[in-house]
Amino acid sequence: MARFPVSKPAPRDREWADAAAGGDIIIPSDGQKDTGYVHPTIPQREHFNYFLQEFEKHLRYYMERGLPDWDAAETYQTGDIVRYNGIFYRCFNFVSPGDIGVTPDTTCVP
Repeated sequence: MARFPVSKPAPRDREWADAAAGGDIIIPSDGQKDTGYVHPTIPQREHFNYFLQEFEKHLRYYMERGLPDWDAAETYQTGDIVRYNGIFYRCFNFVSPGDIGVTPDTTCVP
C-alpha cells in the first residue's frame, strides 16, 4: 500500500473559535460530559466549538512540549515518561493510585 508523504502543519496563530475573534462557545454541562451525546441527539454548534478548541489546546501543548509535565493530580503507570524540573523521568515504580502526588525525582529514573 502506497503512503503519501506526511508533513508537519504550520501552527495556527490563534485557537479554534477564538473568543477575541467572535468565537461562539458554550461549555457543556457535567451531565453532558459524563454521558456524551446519545443518539439521536446532535451536538450544538457552540458545544462542538468548545470540544474543537479543547482538542486544539491539548494538541498544541504536546507539539510545544513534546512530553507532558509531571502533574501531582495525575496517575502514572510503570514506563511512563514525564518532565519534572526540566529533566525527563521514566517511571518504574508508579503502580498504584497511592502514588498520586509522589514526585518523580524520588520514584523515577532520569
